Amino acid sequence: MFATLTAERAELFALDAAAKAALSPDDFDVFRAAISMTGRVQTPRNHLAHWIWGTCKELPDALLLAEPKAQKDRERELILALERAGGPDAKEIINLERYNPATVLVYRRGDLERAKRDLEDAERITAVLAVYLDRQVCRWTRDTFEGQRVAALREVVFQHFYDKRLFRGALDRIRADRQNAA
Repeated sequence: MFATLTAERAELFALDAAAKAALSPDDFDVFRAAISMTGRVQTPRNHLAHWIWGTCKELPDALLLAEPKAQKDRERELILALERAGGPDAKEIINLERYNPATVLVYRRGDLERAKRDLEDAERITAVLAVYLDRQVCRWTRDTFEGQRVAALREVVFQHFYDKRLFRGALDRIRADRQNAA
């Protein structure tokens, strides 16, 4: 069923519903925190991958990223101005060539390093999440020696997750929301 869904939101909704039905409440919280974390790290990644890169003299140590939609809007306005009877004046063309600062993001070295670290953290967590949530692993009981070893390993993995800033923030919010709803 999951493979037939095409919209990312529909896929995430179906995955969320399946996880809620299959996991314990605590494991479902871990799952939701990991998914939330991956969603948050996509934003800077998408900016870097899809927005228009630029620089300026006033910020020599920064990477400027301009929103593509704003660029398309500016181009459309310029075409309309050029097609208008009498055409645009020089001042209008200059204004249309400028970027609206509200549509430009400024990334500095620290921002890029944080985005890289967050992407790496999200990758590590999602790589191990399936093993952490595996039903076979979760079925071990703590009453056996092997069950105690599995429980200890899950605790180590969970602590690794929780040491990551974005995961910890997401899990803390999820738990607080659940507690407030109760």
